[in-house]
Amino acid sequence: MIYVNIAKRLKELRESKGFSVYKLSKLSEISSTYLHEIERGEKQPTVEKVSRICKALGITLAEFFADTQETEPLPPEIKRITELARQLHPYQLETFTELLEALVEKNKTKGN
Repeated sequence: MIYVNIAKRLKELRESKGFSVYKLSKLSEISSTYLHEIERGEKQPTVEKVSRICKALGITLAEFFADTQETEPLPPEIKRITELARQLHPYQLETFTELLEALVEKNKTKGN
């Protein structure tokens, strides 16, 4: 089981984006006082609040809770594909998956 220190992780991600607590507060619509309390480990945010923080930071919940020792953040192109795929109906997602698989197979045969 992966344990994530939410306080440490939040501060690490916020600083890596160059955000002040105030800026993250405005983007996430969570008070700066509450964000400071989270970062000091005084408050444990709800999943809904962590989700808002992630959206403001431009990351997914999975990336927030990822084991940073083993996982690299997704490149922006992959994030964009994921965002678009989430908007598809199930039958469209199946077609999209088949298209991606065909492209990968074509690259294998070309040796790329």
